[in-house]
Amino acid sequence: MNNNEINEPENLSFYSFNTVDSLLTLSINTIATDKWKDYASLSILPASIKNRILRVLCKRGCLTIEAMSALLSSDVQDLNLSECVVTNDHLKLIAKCKRIYNLNMNRGRYQNHLFTTEELMGLIPKMPHLTQLFTEGNESITDEVIDLLSSSCHKLTTLDVGNCPLTDKAAASIAKLEHLMSLNLSNTKVSDAGVFSITNGACGKRLFEIKMNNCKLITDNAIRSVAENCPCIEILVCHGCPKLTGKCELILTRLLSKRNVKHLTYTVF
Repeated sequence: MNNNEINEPENLSFYSFNTVDSLLTLSINTIATDKWKDYASLSILPASIKNRILRVLCKRGCLTIEAMSALLSSDVQDLNLSECVVTNDHLKLIAKCKRIYNLNMNRGRYQNHLFTTEELMGLIPKMPHLTQLFTEGNESITDEVIDLLSSSCHKLTTLDVGNCPLTDKAAASIAKLEHLMSLNLSNTKVSDAGVFSITNGACGKRLFEIKMNNCKLITDNAIRSVAENCPCIEILVCHGCPKLTGKCELILTRLLSKRNVKHLTYTVF
């Protein structure tokens, strides 16, 4: 064999190759930390890059008012603040996102949001294109907020208001959302009357997912109303509702046996 020859390996599967992040990705990960201070200098960046930095900051829970002010543009359509502490100042900045359709302000595991009901009610009319809203665990979500939401955000398809201080008054407002398909009412004060409003309202025929975990006021009659009036129901979850009895199981077995139900869980007391 000629000593100058270089033999290529026939099978490269024996070799491992490490991928290297692009310079852009490395730069974004460096900027999107709580140690970066000069956010004002980022305002000149293209919107696509600012949006990437914004998403990383949100995911890391490092979104300060200064960062949000520099990075948020009117073109932002999807904003997940579930890992951030959201204040009134954050809501004021969200108001300039005229095209936003998905807003996630679920309470994270380690923080509580600090915005007020009044500031939220000022924001809601400015989001006419909103289709998905997640506000689980927020004390500022009241019956009045839901009433305003139903009259301002007609395109809503997904609403998560679990663990919020809501009553049947809020349920009556939710019933008006004709495009609503997914609803979480877990751990609220909604009773049978509220469920009746929803299942017989404008959204009843479209709903395919309802979660009512730990709703202490609902009875078998509420479950019957869902089964009879929501023909598209695919997901029904009602764990920990102490007024449900063995009749609930009979209702669900009879009325939903021929439906295309994908997920059904409940607790019988």
